[in-house]
Amino acid sequence: MSVTRRFLIAPSLARLIRRSLGASRLTEAHMATGAARHVHVHIEPDAAHLVLSSASGTEWVPLSQAQADNLVEAAAGRVTYDRTEIDIDGARVRIDSFVAPGPLDVAEIELSDEGAELFVPPIWLGHEITREKNCDNRSIALHSLSLAVEMPISDAIVESVLDLVDQQELRTLLGRAKVQPPVETPTPVESMDHMDAAVAA
Repeated sequence: MSVTRRFLIAPSLARLIRRSLGASRLTEAHMATGAARHVHVHIEPDAAHLVLSSASGTEWVPLSQAQADNLVEAAAGRVTYDRTEIDIDGARVRIDSFVAPGPLDVAEIELSDEGAELFVPPIWLGHEITREKNCDNRSIALHSLSLAVEMPISDAIVESVLDLVDQQELRTLLGRAKVQPPVETPTPVESMDHMDAAVAA
């Protein structure tokens, strides 16, 4: 089982990470459902899903683009944000920079139950909003909230983010190197077979 913690992040730091590592534009359209059960549409650049959330779990149902567009129009509220995903010591981190309904930059960290107890937030993360009211995507969408907050930035914080960006870029380069298929060269026997076939033709 995993635990998700959410932190504010300074807009300038989120922008630096986004410009260095790229981002994907996502939209969530939330329906006005009850507290025990919630429905929203989740739209990514190449996929759309109807997300059904309840106490028993979360179910993702694929949608066509036309179905997603119709449900978005009928939704009570929506959020749009640019997401950058990174890895910190094995923990999955999603940095979301909201563009609608208003400015907000959030770092969302997915941890195991054991990892959540031991996790020490890096210095570039701001105030934790995991348990604060109206700081989740649903509340922001339904109430058109804006949570822009001025956050102090020091040289140490900027250096920490630059180190993070360097680590992610290096990890990406190493990952690409690992998945490159080996170059196959024909053996002498294969070459002779090709030569014989050409002569016979």
